Amino acid sequence: MKLSIKVIKEVDAKYIQVNTAIRYWHYTEVNGEYDINFMETKGEGEPNIPCAVKVKDEPETHICSDHWHWKPLINIETGQIENWKKGVTGNVLYKVCDEFACDVLDGEKNVVHSYEGYVPDFMCPREAGYGDYIDMWIDEEGFIEDWDKSEVEEFFNAEDEE
Repeated sequence: MKLSIKVIKEVDAKYIQVNTAIRYWHYTEVNGEYDINFMETKGEGEPNIPCAVKVKDEPETHICSDHWHWKPLINIETGQIENWKKGVTGNVLYKVCDEFACDVLDGEKNVVHSYEGYVPDFMCPREAGYGDYIDMWIDEEGFIEDWDKSEVEEFFNAEDEE
């Protein structure tokens, strides 16, 4: 007889490593200027927002933005993006369209849990993202305004209950 047994493990989570495709980069302001519109540039250029990482040589969709991902490393306790470029502000509004992905990391940055799906509420401290949007203000030190670490705990604990 084969059994599927769900195991719940308590872990010391330190970081959220976001690794998500962004559909429209140009909804976001970086230091008060709108970021790149890949549809206008036909995929040429690069985002100005810190933590943008090129994941493919060129786009593969008509939106022309799938060759870049946004990969901030968020300290769960403080809400600071550890790989943020100091001196840059971000008024972030990203449409993700069910392609959100992140890993929960321990203090040594080992992956202890992975998630893919709708955008969690903790990525929308400013206004409801309805599962499709990342919505946050990031200051020049990389701190996410109104970050609520308890929302991270609630999200992952609720996910384990499913």
